[in-house]
Amino acid sequence: MITSNTFRTSATAPIVTALVGSVVLSIIAMYFNPVIGRDSAFYIDLAQNIKTNGLKTTLNQFNWPWLSLMIATTHDITRLSLINSGHGIMILLTAVTCALLTRTAQLFNTQAGWWGCLISLSLPAINGYRDSILREPGFWLFSALAIYLVTIWSKSGKWHYLLLAPLSILLAMVFRLEAIFLAPALALTLAWNGRAYFAQYKTAILTSAGVLAVAFAIFVLLFSSGSIESNRLDYYASLINPSELTATLDASANALSDAILAKYSQDDAATILLLGFLGLILLKALLLNGPFLLPLIVTPQIKTVDSSGMPLSFITIALLSYMLILLIFFIQQNFMIDRYLAQLHILAFALITQSTFQFQKRFPRTAYILVLIAILVGLSNVVSLSPKRTHYIPSGNWISENIPVEKSTFYSDGRISFYAGRGYTVPLISQEQALSSHFAEYDYFVIEDTRGNETLKTQLQNGHLTLIAEFYNKHNREMMILKRTQ
Repeated sequence: MITSNTFRTSATAPIVTALVGSVVLSIIAMYFNPVIGRDSAFYIDLAQNIKTNGLKTTLNQFNWPWLSLMIATTHDITRLSLINSGHGIMILLTAVTCALLTRTAQLFNTQAGWWGCLISLSLPAINGYRDSILREPGFWLFSALAIYLVTIWSKSGKWHYLLLAPLSILLAMVFRLEAIFLAPALALTLAWNGRAYFAQYKTAILTSAGVLAVAFAIFVLLFSSGSIESNRLDYYASLINPSELTATLDASANALSDAILAKYSQDDAATILLLGFLGLILLKALLLNGPFLLPLIVTPQIKTVDSSGMPLSFITIALLSYMLILLIFFIQQNFMIDRYLAQLHILAFALITQSTFQFQKRFPRTAYILVLIAILVGLSNVVSLSPKRTHYIPSGNWISENIPVEKSTFYSDGRISFYAGRGYTVPLISQEQALSSHFAEYDYFVIEDTRGNETLKTQLQNGHLTLIAEFYNKHNREMMILKRTQ
């Protein structure tokens, strides 16, 4: 029978296990996914551009290239390839995140360390991207660090932990600028929880506020000097601009009402959209808990680590703030991807762990099953048996040797040009458009999804295209390389 002592060992064992287990899972994920994703190729291409043309030129291509700068610097220091440098950074960031989340779970409940370890290694929301080179792991790590620092400060009373929290937020912003939402969350938490015992922690609170002010003064200085491009800030400012937000929501509501709503519901179109967006965010976030959704539903209790309630307040305010960010993004962009939602799980990790620990105490036998399912889910996050685009690599090598650089070539996927050494080229038109209305603009065509493509078949039959190379992966996925004949 699982009891409260089942997962109790030395304090460091769960943390070390989370760290080492994370490294192992990341290596497994990369083995099963040898071809990097589109975003990963983009960041590696930026790193190559930094090495070739310098950071200032790269800023014109993408105005938040700090991860790529880290990759380029790691490459220069270690002499690893840019791809391996990127993967090395991801392995490190993700492993430290898992260890830090586990440690924070222990601060909330000393007996919950092994649950924290298991959840950090198996939670689908944050474990499905181990083969990717993304900005998110850095965002997650320093967000988790901010929560840890607030938690340990409230538990120990040592002011230097609180002093470091604003710096952690600033480092999170290096990866994703929207991490700035943690700053007002921290300020509100200090203002609300600090009012009753301000005298006791006066030095810590004032010093932390000073550090926060200095940190963001540095940010403003970098921005005003041109080190930080205004385009990124302009983009975020446009997202939260009330007039633009309202206009976008009205346009979407009008489209919805014209398309499907009866006239009696048309006045409620905006409300329907807002509730629909919010409901979808919540639903997807809940499902991304995987097997740990059950404890959240059955045993949602949470206890703070001290009488002040400081950590729980910070987590709650941060969760609500990030939910608002997601809702605004959803309204403005009309799409949402899972990895944007994963930050909710980073913020709520201690709550998820606590609920699972309470579930174990209430249903000790069922907890065995939960552990088994979590292990299987953890493996499914990194082991993928779906068809891989392994033919990108040999086809890229063939292109680099046989198609002149100066020739105009259409790539149906930018990763093909990346593996050909031609940079990551985002296709601005569809494959169908390239083969029809834009046909004369290209000398060569690198085409996927060739089956059932009638336009391609017609161009081949008419002699307008010549097949010069063909590649398949082991799951019979096809890629054609074609030359325009006239």
